[in-house]
Amino acid sequence: MKKIRLTLLLKFFLAFALSLAAQEKPTDSLAKIRPKPAFTLFKGQKPYRTWSVGLHTGALAPVVFAPSNYDFSNWDVNLGYGLSVRKQLAHSFGLEFNATAGKISGSNKDLPGGVGFGLKSYETTIYTSSLMGVVNVATLDFMGKENWINFIVKAGWGQSAFSYIKTDEFDVTTNYKGKYGLSGTETYRYESFVPIGVAVKFKISDRMHFDLGYTMNFSGSDFLDGLKINRTPADRFSYAYSGLEFSLGKKKQPALDWVNPISMMYDDLYMRNDSAELAALRKRVKILEKDVEELKCDTDSDGIGDLFDKCPGTPRGVVVSGWGCPLDTDQDSVYDYLDKCPLVKGDKNNNGCPEVAKATVISRPNIQLSVEEQKILQDVFENLEFATGKWIIKAVSYPSLNKLATLLITKPNYSLKISGHTDAVGSEKANQTLSVNRANAVKSYLVKRGVSKNKIEARGFGESQPIADNETEEGRQRNRRVEFNIF
Repeated sequence: MKKIRLTLLLKFFLAFALSLAAQEKPTDSLAKIRPKPAFTLFKGQKPYRTWSVGLHTGALAPVVFAPSNYDFSNWDVNLGYGLSVRKQLAHSFGLEFNATAGKISGSNKDLPGGVGFGLKSYETTIYTSSLMGVVNVATLDFMGKENWINFIVKAGWGQSAFSYIKTDEFDVTTNYKGKYGLSGTETYRYESFVPIGVAVKFKISDRMHFDLGYTMNFSGSDFLDGLKINRTPADRFSYAYSGLEFSLGKKKQPALDWVNPISMMYDDLYMRNDSAELAALRKRVKILEKDVEELKCDTDSDGIGDLFDKCPGTPRGVVVSGWGCPLDTDQDSVYDYLDKCPLVKGDKNNNGCPEVAKATVISRPNIQLSVEEQKILQDVFENLEFATGKWIIKAVSYPSLNKLATLLITKPNYSLKISGHTDAVGSEKANQTLSVNRANAVKSYLVKRGVSKNKIEARGFGESQPIADNETEEGRQRNRRVEFNIF
């Protein structure tokens, strides 16, 4: 185990050395003889998001956790706020621009008479801008390829603009805004400072991070509180804050500051530590993959291998069952892709749809029909069709009904009785309504074609007068009928 770890460690340092060497442009001769690394190295910032913006707020105070001299015996905590813009140059280092605003104040209320150096209190309005280097020094997730918490140290240089208000021992308050500079007319006093801070960053999502931080600001002079005593060190102030940071860039790219390249390189080296046993295993896997490919052979491309496909010739694109056969939802032995009525059990000879109602012609013995008249009625018998489950007459029935209308008009002594019947499928009430509406639909059509409505009687009997067994499909088909009685 120790030997393996030592080998991996040596490979890691070799990878690191090669990555440094790769930064220099090689000559043609060196490029030919230099061996390429057998592992993938960290590729820098290009595949990652490197820009972010943040908003923060917190507490400003004229004290720091470092040796200091305070000109006032008491200090206050005031609200501070600001924004930041950061460019990540590497996974562990970036540059951050920060702007902060707020107030700093203090008093001598604990001194005798509440006065020190002739002053009772002060209040300074301050605006700062700074540029800092940001270093990720540690994380809790050392072995993960992406961190979720980072510990940060930052330092840099900044410029402040401030104006103070002082209250002296006589309770006279003086605002010095607009009284700075050599001319005594400048709005603010400007001074540089050095910010040094620490922070903890938590990853909420790929786009949003939560920050907690504390920054000490070391001023270059002793004017921040409006009181210059000329002692060392000069005035200092601190900012404790929390805020949200938002990563900018393409959605598919991760943020660079959450990447752990050490873990990435370690994993890559470990995975590439091949052996004879691993090579043999790969060979066996290759043989198994070939066997699996044969089992996966699917001639009709329906997702079921030929070995298990009971219907291997299914047309491409047809949805099939687990056995490779097309679906038959209504169980009428007509596959759904061929069934024009896939949810209603029907007949093979009618494309999977139930047979529509046909006409039955009955003539009284006292009516002697000619051959031509019999042919007209035969056409009605063969062609009268309704939409399934409805009383809408199909267009295919119009020509034969038109001939029947002409016959009734030209034969004043002929009258017609129309009787509608259904099978026993469904409720009795619905079947009764359907039979009445179908009979009336035929009557209405004939009347519109010029036949006197007094010559036509239309009635519906529902399922009450079956002529065959409703327990069989053949019997139900015979029971769905419209009878014409000529008298």
